[in-house]
Amino acid sequence: MKRIGRPPKDANRAPTKERILEAAAEAFSQAGYASVGLDEIAKKVGLTRPSLLYHFGSKEELYRQVLLERILALGQALAEFSEGGDDVSQHIETLVGGFIRFLDENPEFAPLLLRDMMDGRGPSRELLGTTLVPLFDGVEAKVAAEDQGQLSPEVPLREALLQLASSALVYWASPSFRDQLWTRGDRTMELARLLLLRK
Repeated sequence: MKRIGRPPKDANRAPTKERILEAAAEAFSQAGYASVGLDEIAKKVGLTRPSLLYHFGSKEELYRQVLLERILALGQALAEFSEGGDDVSQHIETLVGGFIRFLDENPEFAPLLLRDMMDGRGPSRELLGTTLVPLFDGVEAKVAAEDQGQLSPEVPLREALLQLASSALVYWASPSFRDQLWTRGDRTMELARLLLLRK
């Protein structure tokens, strides 16, 4: 007699919760929070809406978890990148290069973050304040402490780092028309050298 029960787990398939988060991140980054419904996300994962709600009790909870997971991943990546380099010049290159690599490897991050920050209703401002601002403070302090006359004294370090991050975020958030705006590609690394280092 054949037993009826759950289908066997596929060892090559990501856990359901992880697949939901990936599908939600992609949907929210493309259309924004207000335009995406739970039915759409559930369909992408091959679930029903009630099954999705079993894992995440509401759309708000799912959205917050998507943002939190990505902001924490960026924070962890930046903490690792900020350890590299023997001097301030190498440190800046490691940090900026690592940030660009993170954006390239996580294409949904930049549009997701920028949409949420512009909308102002989601959790990104709070999450940035509690996770990335302290990390950013530490990166700024470490770069400044390592400086032995290599940093340009005319350029405020924190503002320059924020300009570089903002430029990279906008570049990676606009793949459909960035070649028209940035005719020579992403030059954040070159800009970092010009802005931060003494001529």
